[in-house]
Amino acid sequence: FGFTPRDLDAFVTQFKARGTRVIIDMEKKGLEIAEKHGVFAIKPNYNEFCEYIGIEPDSLNEIAAAAMKKAESISNVIVSLGEEGAVFATRTEAYHAVAKDVNCLSTTGAGDALLSGFIYGVFSGKSYKDSVKWAVATASAKVGEEGTRPPEFENIEKFLNNVTVTQIR
Repeated sequence: FGFTPRDLDAFVTQFKARGTRVIIDMEKKGLEIAEKHGVFAIKPNYNEFCEYIGIEPDSLNEIAAAAMKKAESISNVIVSLGEEGAVFATRTEAYHAVAKDVNCLSTTGAGDALLSGFIYGVFSGKSYKDSVKWAVATASAKVGEEGTRPPEFENIEKFLNNVTVTQIR
């Protein structure tokens, strides 16, 4: 990750001591540190999540169950599933969200967009379910853009009606 796990551990310790909500989007070691500190959110992709939990869940229900288990110490667990959307979990609920009619030009930045849409929803006071919808709408708008340019707010809003959010648990 550009710095050592020990560095990450120290950063998270300092941020948590200041009351900062920490979000980790890294591979296994970073996710383990996130769990140790009980961070606000993690956002691994499916392969990173499988490596982190040590199994390969083969259904949305199994992914949701594993994510909810991790949410016992991490407030929000978001597992991105590429074109299949994402699973979002807290310790008490889990949702699957997916968008239809997405024209994918580039996946660069899609995970970051997913996370930023979720953060926007949560910090704007939206419900958890609406925050999930904003996350997938933001990622869907992003994949319709070339390169690293973030999507326009108007494009994100257009995708809100194309996102289906289903409660799994």
